[in-house]
Amino acid sequence: MSQLLVALVKELPPSNSQLEDLRRARNNAVGYYSLPMQEREVRSLARAGSLVAASLLSINAITFHSVHNLSWAATVLFVVVALGNLAAAFSENLSIRCFLASITDLGLALGSGMAFVLQAAALEMQSPAVSMGLNLVAVVLEILVIAANLGLSLCGAAADEALERKGGRCRIPQVELTPETETVTHSTPTTVGRKSRRL
Repeated sequence: MSQLLVALVKELPPSNSQLEDLRRARNNAVGYYSLPMQEREVRSLARAGSLVAASLLSINAITFHSVHNLSWAATVLFVVVALGNLAAAFSENLSIRCFLASITDLGLALGSGMAFVLQAAALEMQSPAVSMGLNLVAVVLEILVIAANLGLSLCGAAADEALERKGGRCRIPQVELTPETETVTHSTPTTVGRKSRRL
């Protein structure tokens, strides 16, 4: 009788808390980590930081590079934002939206960095015409970075709002524990039947 009760207990499916504990143990074994905030909040903060960097580039372009460190500050801010999104992308939930946002911010940082290099090269040129040309190219590049940042920020905000209305999350697919539990539940009834026949 005791063997039959043990077999019946094994046949019961695991609870949601047990499955969640198994997932956390699996993530810890792989090397994932948890964040103190949700991925959507990380993307919102990163989006605000990228808009601040775009405002620095716009000031730099309007003043025609009168302040030489604005483009450098914007580049550093884009890199920090990209690292924040990348950290959120490879956290416990594996958000693919954060990964795409980090790649986008790295591209914006590359464009801002190129504008800074052109601006620094224009300062070293002896010819006024060459210096003016490099400054113009840097201004055009800054305008492209600003426009791309604004467009991608609006698209990202709209996508987050649409995802929040649906109540879902876009994540990298993970290995689910349900098939393993199904194999256990399918294999145990045969053993229960054999043991019941013996009794």
